[in-house]
Amino acid sequence: MPTPEETVRILAALPPKYRPIVRFLAEIGCRKGEAQNLTWDCVDEVNGVVYIESRDGWTPKTQSSERSIPLNDALLDEIRKLPKDGAYVFPGEAPNKPMGDFRRPWRRAVAKAVIMRRGGRVHIPVKSLRKAHATWQAERGVAESVLQGLMGHAKGSRMTRKFYVQVTDEAKRAAVIQLPTGMNQAQK
Repeated sequence: MPTPEETVRILAALPPKYRPIVRFLAEIGCRKGEAQNLTWDCVDEVNGVVYIESRDGWTPKTQSSERSIPLNDALLDEIRKLPKDGAYVFPGEAPNKPMGDFRRPWRRAVAKAVIMRRGGRVHIPVKSLRKAHATWQAERGVAESVLQGLMGHAKGSRMTRKFYVQVTDEAKRAAVIQLPTGMNQAQK
């Protein structure tokens, strides 16, 4: 799972065509298929919200997956600048077809970004951005019920906590406490 800083390095290493969808995945935490099938009629540019909902020819994974997700201002600005030549926000080769598989450019960007763990390069799949997003939000203190709604998980589901939110080394370091110096002296 990449850190936010590593994700920025991967974004910088990607061909420009793929940067908007990868940024969207990292900052929204939606499923890759939800982003690929996002159409302009599901983007509220005035209120800064995207709607993941069923439409002709495509349905989200579950009923709970139908949801609205707010966009941050910078991402909304980037989306507004995308060409509106067809139905899809992130089009494929033809503007009226969704973007296809982009694992190859993703792998190249990860390699170029040189992501290291325990002295070696790591393989980071695109779908890890969803897990990374959930973890970053949990570390920021976002309530699990809010995170479930954003991720498209059913209310009360253990899926979010069990499979998506990971404990990072940074979170462990931040949790380390030390008693005030005066307390240590009192024990002597």
